[in-house]
Amino acid sequence: HVWDVDPVARAITMSGAKVSAYEHAKAVARDQQRAAYEAQQDRHKRLTAVATKLRNASAEGQRYSTKDHDLLLRDFKRDRAGRSGSKAKAIETRSDGEAAV
Repeated sequence: HVWDVDPVARAITMSGAKVSAYEHAKAVARDQQRAAYEAQQDRHKRLTAVATKLRNASAEGQRYSTKDHDLLLRDFKRDRAGRSGSKAKAIETRSDGEAAV
């Protein structure tokens, strides 16, 4: 039997496996957790970049003005900028709502 003390979870784990099999299982679990963490960080970085791009597009669209007083185009650009801001907020909310790995 293998007894393992986990200081983080404050628990003692007993395993009926041999020491080599237990260590192998722990190494596999650690590698899977590391891969999940790296995938989450990549996903968070990508979503943050997309949200930042949308926020910048929204800010540019809100300041859009034409020289020939084309109000239809100006209003279209500003309306689209508002939608970009809403999309950015939704992406940020989704990114913040993910469970930490």
